[in-house]
Amino acid sequence: MTTDPATRIRHGSIANLLRDLTLADHAILATVAQHRFVTCRHVQVLHFAERPSELAGVRAAGRALRRLVDLGVLATLERRIGGVRAGSSGMVYRVGPQGRKVVARDSGQRLPRFQAEPSTAFLTHTLAVADVHAELVRQANAGRLELIEFVTEPACWRTYLNAGGGRETLKPDAFVVWVKAGDDYETVAFIEVDMGSESIPRLLRKCRQYETYRRTGKEQATQGVWPRVIWIVHDSTRKQRLEVAIGGCSGIDSGVFSVSLADFSSVRSS
Repeated sequence: MTTDPATRIRHGSIANLLRDLTLADHAILATVAQHRFVTCRHVQVLHFAERPSELAGVRAAGRALRRLVDLGVLATLERRIGGVRAGSSGMVYRVGPQGRKVVARDSGQRLPRFQAEPSTAFLTHTLAVADVHAELVRQANAGRLELIEFVTEPACWRTYLNAGGGRETLKPDAFVVWVKAGDDYETVAFIEVDMGSESIPRLLRKCRQYETYRRTGKEQATQGVWPRVIWIVHDSTRKQRLEVAIGGCSGIDSGVFSVSLADFSSVRSS
């Protein structure tokens, strides 16, 4: 049986690429695959925080990202955060064609071949979830907590049967486990990042879905506890409105929800 020469070339190409990639390269690629879109500052916080200064970390992250783009492991979006005036600091990175092959080899995850440019709303929300991850890592690096787990969608989604026996899927933005410094217990939480684009009634519908899932007992059987549901908003007025709405929403246990005001946009600035 003969082997197609073209197949040998393709296999050889990925083999050569794998020899060129370091463990740090694989880790960066895994982060990009996990979040779908990241900026240089995300990579700096998540992978180069040990550098002597923040600037040194940003420069190291930039060098690593440029190299991975040159290898086809990563690619950049045409759109930049902050517009063209933002320069390289506004670049957004995604998995490139060669990176899809490496991800498949590393984890078995099959990423789609065709990737259209994301909408502004989708990109902003996705980067905001990466902001949350980066901020938690910053807190961990400062010794304020130990970050045990940060799982993004779709890996953090939960399927369950509703009261009518139909299958439904709860889609948190992230599932997180951490231990606060000085505590002896873990905090387990579902994260919902709100960008202010959806109506309060729609957010309450999501809260009711959490309540429906909570009553199945499925999560408690797996985790030992029911995770806290943390809504992260970026506006104090929005925070107050959502807290009042959750507190007055019938049919849910408002005590399992909390609303946190946070602005992690600094993670994306240079």
